[in-house]
Amino acid sequence: MAARTTAAPIDLEEDAMPVPTDPRSPRQRIADQLAAANRQLIQQTLSRPQRRAIADRIHDLNEQARRLDA
Repeated sequence: MAARTTAAPIDLEEDAMPVPTDPRSPRQRIADQLAAANRQLIQQTLSRPQRRAIADRIHDLNEQARRLDA
């Protein structure tokens, strides 16, 4: 007969990774994302579908900013 072993219970809180927090405000995050998207958009090597995707992202970010300001 094999010996039975019992494992110690796992303490999930002790093993959990800390959740990173973003010190920026929602408005700052949107502004940073808009700046990055605009920098991407001015690259000359982008295809038309890539430009459209970035332009759509810029439009979405502008909408989010507008909702924050409302």
